[in-house]
Amino acid sequence: MLGTPRPLPAGFRSRPPDMSEIEQVVALINRCSLALTGTADTSVADLRRYWEDPERNLRTDNWVVEGEAGRLVACAELYEFPPYTEYEYELYVDPTYTERGIGAHLRDLVEQRCRATMHLAPPGERVYMLTPIWSPNEAARNVLEREGFRHVRDWTRMEITLDTLPPEPAWPAGISLRTLQPGDEEATWAATEDAFQDHWGYSPLPFAEWRYYKIDNVDGFDPTLNFLAIDDATGEIAGMALCRAESPGDPGAGYVVDLGVRRPWRRRGLALALLQHAFYEFALRGKRRVVLTVDAQSLTGANRLYARAGMSVSRRQLYFEKELRPAAVDDGTAAG
Repeated sequence: MLGTPRPLPAGFRSRPPDMSEIEQVVALINRCSLALTGTADTSVADLRRYWEDPERNLRTDNWVVEGEAGRLVACAELYEFPPYTEYEYELYVDPTYTERGIGAHLRDLVEQRCRATMHLAPPGERVYMLTPIWSPNEAARNVLEREGFRHVRDWTRMEITLDTLPPEPAWPAGISLRTLQPGDEEATWAATEDAFQDHWGYSPLPFAEWRYYKIDNVDGFDPTLNFLAIDDATGEIAGMALCRAESPGDPGAGYVVDLGVRRPWRRRGLALALLQHAFYEFALRGKRRVVLTVDAQSLTGANRLYARAGMSVSRRQLYFEKELRPAAVDDGTAAG
């Protein structure tokens, strides 16, 4: 268990945020993103979904650092959910306040919280912390590596510019397309979970959480931008492209949130057709750019498919991991 967190500089203090400070925190996050990538990364509406999650406790899982005249200069957010084996966190320090030990203080607070609750993980399961940084942030990379983290994965933001109205796609035989209708929610959740189960880092998302994040608390949710590919013979959802009219922090771009095809329907061109249909629909709505994020080492080859569709990498995030508890080793001595 960690002891006292490393100290902050004189005149600074850490504390949980207040909901009234959400705009200041969004501005802080976007200052960091703009400095490293040239683009904003989040919006008030998007962050509010996380802060208002009934399962989130701002008092224990969020921190801000307050500097001179009450200015917020850093923040950290921890995402801890059952089965408590993976603790993902994000940490941001205003570019004008780096190299003062502020990030070290916040990392210690995050790790203390993780270690305080990791006993909830199933016995014998490996437990680890995971955090992303933007690829240009060499200083953060060096710090993480010194503190026992290792680079384990890359995620990329890919985008395409639509100069003309794209052609409508050719659909595989036996597949029909429709948009999300009332009553489709649970079947769409189940199909999405099935399609994403073999993706890196997959962890089951309960239906209530999925509905909260994908439908009920999406600002300006538009069911006509949520496309379902239906198997004509069985009526099952074979694949989906769940989209939003705006990307967080980049309202001029259409956003493909989740695109997946379930295993029995793969290798038939369905994923490409869904993506091309999303392009077509965004173009009809006047969107000239479409963005998404994808695992750069996708086990299903999604990143290569997006490249074939004309998308290119615009930003890259590096994921770093620190093990808190190794998996138990089965020595074969248990009675059987």
